[in-house]
Amino acid sequence: MEMSVLAAAALETLVPAVTSRQLFEDERTFAEFLHAEEMRLEERQHDAEQRQAQQLHKHKLQYDTNLFVHDMRLDIALSTRDATRDAIRQCSQVASSVVMCDALLLNCVFLLVTQFNVPSVNPDSSEEDVYLTARLRYGTALWAACLAAAFVALTGSVVTCLRLQKVVSAYDIGHPLRRYQPCGLSHSNFNHYFACHCQRPEQQSRRLCAAGAIITLVAACVWAYMSFVTSGRAYDIGTFVLFVTPVGGSILLYTFGPWVIPDRTRRGAREFVGFSATATDASEAAMAATQIGPSFSFGEAVHGRTHRSAQEPYD
Repeated sequence: MEMSVLAAAALETLVPAVTSRQLFEDERTFAEFLHAEEMRLEERQHDAEQRQAQQLHKHKLQYDTNLFVHDMRLDIALSTRDATRDAIRQCSQVASSVVMCDALLLNCVFLLVTQFNVPSVNPDSSEEDVYLTARLRYGTALWAACLAAAFVALTGSVVTCLRLQKVVSAYDIGHPLRRYQPCGLSHSNFNHYFACHCQRPEQQSRRLCAAGAIITLVAACVWAYMSFVTSGRAYDIGTFVLFVTPVGGSILLYTFGPWVIPDRTRRGAREFVGFSATATDASEAAMAATQIGPSFSFGEAVHGRTHRSAQEPYD
């Protein structure tokens, strides 16, 4: 009986101890599981935050780079626009200067026409007078031919200058992809347009003006020679050469000086347009290589709108 009582007392003592230890082990295991889950969730949250920060940083760099390139191209487009205006203004000034020279030379032609007066010589007086009359006859024919040729050349130079101003004013800065006639092409910058439409009229106007100046000089020399001959002051060519050489040399040097002694120290507005176009092409190539964003045309930079494509006709 006593043994059963002792066994019951021992069981009552051991059962709570075993039960409490089992509960402690279960709680410890559950706490370790919760701690491990918490660490795993924190690690996943940290990885997600890192990926999100990297994505945000990448988008920020892409946006900043795109904005910088667009600002740079906008500055280049505005500089190109100003340079194009300067080039158009220079072409107009050159045409106006050539027209003024043509007007001055035409005035000289009409002055030679009104001031020409050869005194009559009796062909029956002597053999010398007959020879003088023949020289005056041929001189008058040469003088008239020179004046006619000078008038035609100078008039053609004026007409060519007016055509040049019309062609230059037809260039549209805001629509570089516009198709022009008669070539039917679109010109991305003023250099291409000038080489296709304006270079030939400009050269023709200058050459006609130079030809008119030389022919007018020849007519003036013929008039001076006939005046010397008829006045009896000089029957040889020495005085004529001494009179004509300084004037002819000055006019020829003024006419052909830019070609003989070119000035390469100063750059014109058309060269700056070429530099700006090169910079624009380089920025377009950089954007195409890096694939930063869509193309950013000259009209979008200046006017904020998209141009027509080069294949579409322009109304």
